[in-house]
Amino acid sequence: MKINLHLALIVIVILLYKPVSAQHNLIDTIRTSFTNETIALDGKLTEPCWQSASAITNFTQRELDFGKPASEGTKVAIVYDKLALYIGVWCYQQPGSIRAKYMQRDFFYSEDDNFQVALSPFNDKRNGYLFVINPNGARADLLISGNEEANQDWNGVWDARTTITNEGWFAEIRIPFNSLQFKKDSVYNWAINFERNIRSKNEQVSWQGWTRDCSIYCLANAGTLAGLSNIGYAKYFELKPYTLGGFEKEKNQSTNWPGKIGADLNVNLTPTLKLNLTANTDFAQVEVDRIAVNLNRFNLYYPEKREFFLEGYQNYQFNLGASNEIFYTRKIGIENFEQVPIVAGGRLFGKIGGSNIGLLNIQTAASGTAAATNNTVVRYKKDIGSQSYIGAILTSKNNSNISNQVAGLDGSYTTSKFLKNKNLVITGLIR
Repeated sequence: MKINLHLALIVIVILLYKPVSAQHNLIDTIRTSFTNETIALDGKLTEPCWQSASAITNFTQRELDFGKPASEGTKVAIVYDKLALYIGVWCYQQPGSIRAKYMQRDFFYSEDDNFQVALSPFNDKRNGYLFVINPNGARADLLISGNEEANQDWNGVWDARTTITNEGWFAEIRIPFNSLQFKKDSVYNWAINFERNIRSKNEQVSWQGWTRDCSIYCLANAGTLAGLSNIGYAKYFELKPYTLGGFEKEKNQSTNWPGKIGADLNVNLTPTLKLNLTANTDFAQVEVDRIAVNLNRFNLYYPEKREFFLEGYQNYQFNLGASNEIFYTRKIGIENFEQVPIVAGGRLFGKIGGSNIGLLNIQTAASGTAAATNNTVVRYKKDIGSQSYIGAILTSKNNSNISNQVAGLDGSYTTSKFLKNKNLVITGLIR
């Protein structure tokens, strides 16, 4: 076994800025209310509950005229029932100035008018979800981690509908509680933020945290969603079996009938803890990678697109900088540039109190020159204060040819109150 000890340089980043007006950056609150009404998800916002719901309209420009009120009216209201959260959005503007060309899932929202919802059900103001819609009703979603990182390959279960009128465009968004991970309680106060982009004016407006050194990913500057109580959360499981068959026939050879059967099982053990199991994993339907030409001696890093590894990816991250990670999931199931079958595997990840955990074990089969291999990862992060953490990781890869283990410690101290109104970030790691 080879053990490497590496001490990374501590990086201190001080982002100096002074807010234009302090009162705009104070944490604000949007209150939701329970409804027994059946909401027809059509984007028309005609149900009586929308008329009586508490709404917010105070949006501030990040671009172009920093610190000034939004040039177009935007209103947001939220209601909920036992199963889902409903967000009503009113985006006022001349319909001729609306820019929206995409209609597919995970569209390029940087090119369209859009409305974004950042939601942190953990209320740790570190990790959460981003939901994006455009005037056509196209949807995109991301997992947010560490305030400034996001995984665009995650696909959650939620829905949205929009309409366009002579007053602008309007939307209704439905997010089932079962699609979210959150700590079960009698009363909930979640972190939430909203952003609207108006492409015809190159204008970007936010409800909270509109300073230019923060994006909507920065949940530490989000507002508060208050009023949720006694919401439903079912301990459900999701079973996805599959079978794959075919036939092969070569000249002067007997017919071959290859086949494969397997399944994935996803279980929510608690509202914040999830178990994924897989057997005879099949990734035949995974989106192919974009072709890239490598002109240097360093390996290309492709994003993970396999669903089994996507959700909860932030629970396993231990970044060494410059796209280097101790645990890179794309190495699992690939050996010497050839696909290796995954026999079985399991993941347990989520949040317990102020601790984030990630456990993973994957067994691959022998294939060609590749030996049967076991991959194990244990990751732990403890929240410190409102934005900081300390953590540890252990990875192990074992087969008949090698036994390789790596351990590491890391931590980050972050505050937005350095010298009263400045950001200070100190990070370090030992491997």
